[in-house]
Amino acid sequence: MSPRSTRHPSSPVRIPAVPHGRRQRRSRAWLLVVLGWFMLATLGVAERREHPVGRAHAAYSDDSRQDWNDPTRPRPLSATVWYPAARDSREQPWQAGVFEFGMIAPDAPMPAGVGRLPLVLVSHGTGGSAPQLSWLAEALAGQGFLVAGVNHHGNTAAEARTLVAGFTLWWERARDVSVLLDRLLADPRFADLIDPDRIGVAGFSIGGFTAMLLAGARVDLDAFHAHCREHSGDHTCRPPPESAQTEEDFQRFLAGDRRALASLRTAADSYRDPRVRAAFVMAPALMPALSDESLRGLDLPVQVVTGAADTLVLPGFVQALARRMDRVDIDTLPGVGHYAFLAPCNDAGVEQLARFCVDAPGIDRRQLHHRVAAHAVAFFKRQLCQAHRNDAAAGTASDTHEEVDPCSTP
Repeated sequence: MSPRSTRHPSSPVRIPAVPHGRRQRRSRAWLLVVLGWFMLATLGVAERREHPVGRAHAAYSDDSRQDWNDPTRPRPLSATVWYPAARDSREQPWQAGVFEFGMIAPDAPMPAGVGRLPLVLVSHGTGGSAPQLSWLAEALAGQGFLVAGVNHHGNTAAEARTLVAGFTLWWERARDVSVLLDRLLADPRFADLIDPDRIGVAGFSIGGFTAMLLAGARVDLDAFHAHCREHSGDHTCRPPPESAQTEEDFQRFLAGDRRALASLRTAADSYRDPRVRAAFVMAPALMPALSDESLRGLDLPVQVVTGAADTLVLPGFVQALARRMDRVDIDTLPGVGHYAFLAPCNDAGVEQLARFCVDAPGIDRRQLHHRVAAHAVAFFKRQLCQAHRNDAAAGTASDTHEEVDPCSTP
């Protein structure tokens, strides 16, 4: 879940052309978690950028679905792409409204002869935008990954207003990410930069739910409704704080809108994208809406990071994934709340939007981001690079630039 922030319109991308065993892990003890985060922070992986980080915007669409505001137009897919930039690129602060997204070099060139790189797709929280995860994307891009995030139509602060459809038809988000990948692979600006055999996904809150669908989890609305009858106090069972609509608005839309009814019939479909090889999930919402059978059948590694002080996505429901999945690692962070995964705020945000901008005593949001991002970098290096190294040893790996590719180093 994410609050509304200033709109980020798409702009042309100006990147110059370049030459071409089954196991179950439980949540770790808090002491071990703290020790693990300390070790990652000491390594400084996410804080030390190997490359400046470039940022580009792209405007795509999904012709198979309609714009909720105008059924004569296709569904918009506004995207942000982060990438390792040339050494002499000049980074600058990136902020919007009260949020300080990070340091980027807008439309900077990439290093010459960079070759194909691993790609991580990111999915933002409800009512947020892709730039809210720039802290994670920048850490990955600074280590040599490509990163791309889409603003989910109807559920993003990057549009003039949010819509009931964006808050209720959660599974449509997974299609956004898969179509974004299709568009990137067909875009001459990016196609020759992406290694299609090294693709991961990351998400926060309902973006974490989106990542789980892409990994192979499936929606079970009957199970979710049963969960909400038993746990009526669960925040995921009612409209989130970021929504301007009421529960009555939600129910009226789901019962009477023709397009909503059509989408509901596809809720339980598989949104598994076989191109995705690993998933990094932060404070994932709606975990009780996923079917046990689909979770048991997930065949790729999933890393979950959640906060012990999260009152919106209750840690117990996230930790239950350890009983429902065979290949998951769950880290629970003491004192960390839900909105600690949002971009840091300036002083005005701290004063005006304390709910989204102020963390518990002892939690430094920037330090937390460095540590979580370092964990994500290590996770994707581990999960996406081994197959590439095997291919390299066999002489079948795609062309890469060793100074840029994150898989060229341990």
